[in-house]
Order: sequence, then C-alpha cells, then structure tokens
Amino acid sequence: NKAMLLAARRLTLGQHSQEAAGKERRATETMQRGDFEGSLTMWGEAKAMLETALSACSGDPDSMADKARLERRMEVADWAVRFSKCRVQLQSADAHTSAGLVRDARQLLASAGEDDSFPLQASLSQWNTDIDAVDKQ
Repeated sequence: NKAMLLAARRLTLGQHSQEAAGKERRATETMQRGDFEGSLTMWGEAKAMLETALSACSGDPDSMADKARLERRMEVADWAVRFSKCRVQLQSADAHTSAGLVRDARQLLASAGEDDSFPLQASLSQWNTDIDAVDKQ
C-alpha cells in the first residue's frame, strides 16, 4: 500500500513538473515579447503546478533532488510574478505611484542580475532599458 502511494506521488510529481515546465517556457516567451499581463497569468499557473509537484515530494527521501530543483523553479516563478505584476501596474500608474513601481522593478532586476544562473538573464538588460524609459516619462 505504501509503495503504491509512493508511486502515485512520483507520477503526480512528474506530471506537474512537466506541465509547469511547458507553462514556464510559454510564460518566458510571453514576458520576452513584453506581454506582462499574459505572463502574469501564465507564471501564476506555473507556480500552482510547481506547488502541487512540491507537495508530492514531501515525505519521500528519494525526491530530495527533485525538491531542490522545484524550489529553484518556484523562486524564479515568484520573481517573474512579482516583476510582471509590477510592469502591469506601471502601464496605468500615475506619476506618484510609478516612482515606487520603478524602484521595485529596479530592485527585482538587480536581484536577478546577481544570479548568473537566473533563467531570464538574457532579458534583464532589455527590461532595465524599458524601466529607464518609463522612469524618464
């Protein structure tokens, strides 16, 4: 019975991890196109799938490596949700609100820039340029 439960958990882990990977790819592409509303939705969905996969790891000592990789992916998804939300809010912000959002965006970009293994590294300089343009308006 315990072996069947473990097998079911591993199946759930694999399925949700794969589904999340597809969502993460599409969310990244959407984000790189500058569609932050779309990426906010997709990254949120990816996070939910990652959370399900992470819960399938609990209590399984054999899935510790999976858990570490999933936690890393969750960090990236959290970052992407926060950055996308900030960019969406910037689209309709007044001058007073936009200063704080620009500051938040810069902090998010700086924190990601410190991590050489950050998967969205290639887009950071473009997003910095975009934020500079918003800041000068």
